[in-house]
Amino acid sequence: GHTDHFFAGSAVGGGISQHSQGTAAATATVPLRGFICDRRSAHEPCEVCHLGFYCENETAMLPCPSAEFFCPVGSVTPVRVEQGFYSLPLATNHSRHYEEPCPEGFFCTNGVKTICPKGYYCGREMLTSPVPCGEEYLYCQEGSVRPQLAKEGWFTTGGTPSTRDGQVIAPMGFFATRGVLKQCSAGYFGSNLGQVTEECSGECDPGWYCPEGSQSPRQVACGSENVYCPKGSASPQQVQQGYYTTSQEEPCPPGTYREDETAGDVKPSPVTSFKPHRKCIRCPNGTFKYLPGDQASLCRECGPAAVNNFFRTSCDCHQSATDREVDPLIFDVLLGACFKKSQYTKPPDDHIPPSSQLTKTHEHPCELGHFCHLGVQYKCPRGSFGDRQKETYHQCSGLCEPGFFCEEGSPTPTQYACGGPDVYCPRGSSAPQYVREGYYTPENEEHKTTQILCPPGSYCREGLRIPCPASRFGSSSGQHDAHCDGVCEPGYFCPSDSTSSTQTPCGNSSVYCPEASATPIIVDQGYYSASDTNLPADFYSGPNSTHHKQVMCEIGYYCSGGIKYSCPAGTYGTVQGAHDASQCQECEAGYYCTSHPGPPTTNETRIECGKEDMFCPAGSDYPRQVDQGYFSINEYSQEIEDNSTAMTRTAQVISPKGWYAVGGVKRPCPAGTYGDTEGLSTRDCSGFCMIATFSSSPGTS
Repeated sequence: GHTDHFFAGSAVGGGISQHSQGTAAATATVPLRGFICDRRSAHEPCEVCHLGFYCENETAMLPCPSAEFFCPVGSVTPVRVEQGFYSLPLATNHSRHYEEPCPEGFFCTNGVKTICPKGYYCGREMLTSPVPCGEEYLYCQEGSVRPQLAKEGWFTTGGTPSTRDGQVIAPMGFFATRGVLKQCSAGYFGSNLGQVTEECSGECDPGWYCPEGSQSPRQVACGSENVYCPKGSASPQQVQQGYYTTSQEEPCPPGTYREDETAGDVKPSPVTSFKPHRKCIRCPNGTFKYLPGDQASLCRECGPAAVNNFFRTSCDCHQSATDREVDPLIFDVLLGACFKKSQYTKPPDDHIPPSSQLTKTHEHPCELGHFCHLGVQYKCPRGSFGDRQKETYHQCSGLCEPGFFCEEGSPTPTQYACGGPDVYCPRGSSAPQYVREGYYTPENEEHKTTQILCPPGSYCREGLRIPCPASRFGSSSGQHDAHCDGVCEPGYFCPSDSTSSTQTPCGNSSVYCPEASATPIIVDQGYYSASDTNLPADFYSGPNSTHHKQVMCEIGYYCSGGIKYSCPAGTYGTVQGAHDASQCQECEAGYYCTSHPGPPTTNETRIECGKEDMFCPAGSDYPRQVDQGYFSINEYSQEIEDNSTAMTRTAQVISPKGWYAVGGVKRPCPAGTYGDTEGLSTRDCSGFCMIATFSSSPGTS
């Protein structure tokens, strides 16, 4: 199986015949090639160069240098291996001493036999290089003599597209044909190994979508309410404007739960039986909720290693910015734990229930009484109505008409009439509103639209306006009971609907108005009208117009028509309650009785007439001066005439002859004088007596 090469004499570098190898003439003196000699040895001093070595001269035997050479026995120089051959034996490089042609399954170059590598084949002898395996549906294992065809459902691997070295069954989510691995087409899934068509195991389930390479019919939940996924969806489809996939009555979406019945700012109407729809509110901080549902218990804790995201649908793992760049952490909502992205494969969304907000299959046009936004159908808000399909405006068609109210989802602006006078419904009412105390509804409206502040002079209860009762007043707006602002002030009367405590001055002196008067009261005979206080100037309403009481006429007065009169001058009063001047007594002689503007006179207050120069006949209203030549007397008492100090003189008398009167006192004419006439008023009387005559006092001649 190998070739022995022989080099002899000078023809091949000085070799000798094999038959003569072993010894050389000891006496030879010419250097030998192909031999190794020891001239000191007398016995066989030279021997032929060994297998695997070469001898350029007799002094050195060198090993064959590398595999691309071989050295037969007696070699002078190494022999280069032919292309397509390899050198042998293979134990060491230095023992190679023959060559052989390269066999199938190998290629040979530079004397080295190399097994055909993976991805290549060596299909004949004496190849100097391997041949690439070829098309992608072919693969070549190590030492291949010919390419192998990949099985259907399997794909070739390794190397380059032309140097495949193995086949592997197509994994889930993939299919393989003609040795090429491809992802299952979008809209389809592959749940088994070895799929052979792009449809793989079949179409994606309605409510889910399947990107390329999906392994489950429920690979990815369709998403939020504004998208839907029919059967075989490759991606979510956007809901059209005015269409919906979800209604607000459905369970709360992920991240939210239904608020408690006692929570929220919308309270049930006290007028109607309407009960507001409870809202979906965000899960508490530190929690997440990945499934639809109303229960607060579905909100799970994120744990110490994570914090909730904004929507509370998942959690974000705590991680430094540097670590996040290298290998971010992923939060698994099913396990509630964080995993490195490099070690994590997201499972299919088959845990999400069908027909939830995340798995909608169809869109529908928005219905009457509703509006649709981002795929959710909402009832028109309370107080509004929707009379069009495919509505997108959040206030629907507009506000409910005044005088009517509209509950959620009303298709008409006049859904319910408002009610009685104690309720009202302005435009956009969601329920009748009770009229506040102190307000009323317009009397001319069949369906009440507003409440009006109760005006002064009235009080308002249960939506009705009622005049303040007579004797009371309402000066302020918004009164709500029959007491209004209080009772009418003394001196005034208040008919119903009065707006002031001094609505109407009582009148004249013939009437009076105590506190809380509805009408003036006529003063009784023998009484007069009066007030206790001095009213400010701006309350003045005319003479005696604001009297609030009647007073029995005091002694010294008589009262008629509510006016108190003093007993006339020259008279005095003796009784209370007199109502006519005839009831006053004439002032007695010797006294005088004053009257207006001074105080009236009573029995106790008659005034004595005064000194001698004054006299008071009966009915005197002031003392009279005694005339010159007259003197005062008391007609009814002789003693007074003789008593110069009496204070109750009733008349004057002319001084008689022989007398004169000065200062109301009668005096005799002095001795030596005479008085021959009445009414003398000087001390000289009529004159002095004549000489040789005399007179005794009083003298008259």
